[in-house]
Amino acid sequence: MGVTFYFSSPLFLLPVDAPWCSPIKVKYGDVYCRAPQGGYYKTALGTRCDIRCRKGYELHGSSQLICQSNKRWSDKVICKQKRCPTLAMPANGGFKCVDGAYFNSRCEYYCSPGYTLKGERTVTCMDNKAWSGRPASCVGKKMSPLSEGTYLGGAGGFRTVDF
Repeated sequence: MGVTFYFSSPLFLLPVDAPWCSPIKVKYGDVYCRAPQGGYYKTALGTRCDIRCRKGYELHGSSQLICQSNKRWSDKVICKQKRCPTLAMPANGGFKCVDGAYFNSRCEYYCSPGYTLKGERTVTCMDNKAWSGRPASCVGKKMSPLSEGTYLGGAGGFRTVDF
């Protein structure tokens, strides 16, 4: 014949051997827990916790966890940094990024000598996983047309023209 010990708060009476879950910690996320009906402790059996990731992060796993009788939460969750699609390399140029293609990363386009940048020079990875602005391109500089010249003559395969 065993004895069950109880401890209590003004609102709740719980046996010492009742199932408890460890407190939830989510890196880059916030946890909002509600104790079971009439309960006070937010890690007791039946506790429900809502998980929300901070700006720039997205939730992988369930958005609501429940403390189960096996003393474990109903799912494992993680908040991963959002990532934008890889930028296309512009012909006759390139780009360099700070922090890759993750949220808040900035990328700057550049062009090879003789080409001019068309579009946004700098783009930023936004919270909606899209880049700000349109991808840039590099266009060749237009050469001014030659004006008519006067043939001055030549010898040995060389010709001279004066403009």
